[in-house]
Amino acid sequence: MEWITECISNHKLCGDGSLKTLPTRVLDLGTGDQCLEARTITGEGKVSRYGTLSHCWGQRGNHRILTKTTLGSWLTAFSIEELPQTYQDAIAVAKRLVLQYLWIDSLCIIQDDEEDWERESSKMADVYQNSYITIAATCAADSNVGIFSNARPIHRPKVINYSQGGIKSQLQASVCLSHHAYDPIHKSHNSFYHWALQNSLDLPLLSRSWVYQERLLSPRVLHFMKEELVFECVETKPCECNIFASVRMSVKEKHAKSLHGSLEWAGSNMLALRSRWHNIVEEYSELSMTFEKDKLPAISGVASQMQSFRNENYFAGLWSSSFREDLCWRVASKSQGPKPKKWRAPSWSWAAVNSAVSCGWLSREAHSADVHDIVCNYSSTGKLGQLDSAWMVISGSLCRGTLYRTASLDMNIGTYHVRTESRHILRSLFLDYDFNQELVIESLDIFLFLLYGSDESKQQSGTLLILRQIPREMDTYEQIGITSHDAGSYFNTYSKARIKVI
Repeated sequence: MEWITECISNHKLCGDGSLKTLPTRVLDLGTGDQCLEARTITGEGKVSRYGTLSHCWGQRGNHRILTKTTLGSWLTAFSIEELPQTYQDAIAVAKRLVLQYLWIDSLCIIQDDEEDWERESSKMADVYQNSYITIAATCAADSNVGIFSNARPIHRPKVINYSQGGIKSQLQASVCLSHHAYDPIHKSHNSFYHWALQNSLDLPLLSRSWVYQERLLSPRVLHFMKEELVFECVETKPCECNIFASVRMSVKEKHAKSLHGSLEWAGSNMLALRSRWHNIVEEYSELSMTFEKDKLPAISGVASQMQSFRNENYFAGLWSSSFREDLCWRVASKSQGPKPKKWRAPSWSWAAVNSAVSCGWLSREAHSADVHDIVCNYSSTGKLGQLDSAWMVISGSLCRGTLYRTASLDMNIGTYHVRTESRHILRSLFLDYDFNQELVIESLDIFLFLLYGSDESKQQSGTLLILRQIPREMDTYEQIGITSHDAGSYFNTYSKARIKVI
């Protein structure tokens, strides 16, 4: 395909498609033009080109997966007709691209082996970054649908006959398909990604959390749309109807160029990397996920890539050099959901909520809090994924308050207020969860911790964490929200405290 040839030949940031070390396991499709049989092989130590498949699973009981039981038998050849249609189509595309090896998550990771899953999920950055191309079943809601569409290709050029002044002529014209729209929150992101969020029924793949990092990490992605093919690499995004030539950078282009650009500007531009990470968190938090526990693992590949640029410690979605700033996330208005059923991240991490978040929401004052310790105990072999436990120890100004609900049952700003022990009222609250069920008695004892701000000037302003004390645990709290203030001298009522937030 000419798009791939152009990319490999002329795009410096995309890579030259050279041979790479294969993942732990891959599908061996053979060397012929067609593939009727395949087998799962051990790829470690072997060097070659390989493709990856990005797809929606759908109902998991409807197709074959790699398990402890099937691993042995799959080392010998099996008919590809046993596989879901999307897998069969991806194999056909791989063969057209002269690829012998293809990586599909459900066939290359042992699905009933938690240790294998954790180990392999921690390698996602390498799997996708080293891939020759990612084949994206962008319009398929599950693996049985297939990649190819029967829709009429309306973008194909058509010949129109017309006459002017007695002279007959022909005009060739084509329809430009609509690929994007402005997102109401991120109006500056005129991109394929945000268009997908508003049209998730048409592009179900791009609304999935795991797919986000697959797309960002892959050097090249070939999207199979209903009416055309769309190619995405770091430097361009051609499509068959040619409209993308006039569209701004896609989320993939913006991501890669932000990372590489940060190294070109005076060696390292940490502010650019911080801003890029906040954009990643905001975009990722809007996507859907089947299993809540995957919140951190599904972004660990991008975190690993970012860590290679930032060269610093990573704590449950936050970074050591910008930790206080990274704490200043908030749940987007009207998107609060219930508290997750099982713990997966510390309450101070955006990964602890099931809602879309906004980052970098803080006062312009100097920071007030001191961070003494941050601990993340990871359950996986990688140090960026699933957690067993985590906490931080911070010190600063702390005061008591009461969270109470007004007459409205909506979660709009102003529905919930905080009254401090000095009788000041804070109304601009951003709570992490829907507290309607918990506030059956109309109020809740809370604490306010001053993260950013000053109690020395006459015009005090700042950012505060809203905390709830953990019963029967000394000086231990969980975060339940964030707020800002500009409320005069009530800082004087704060006491200094050293606390643990889990």
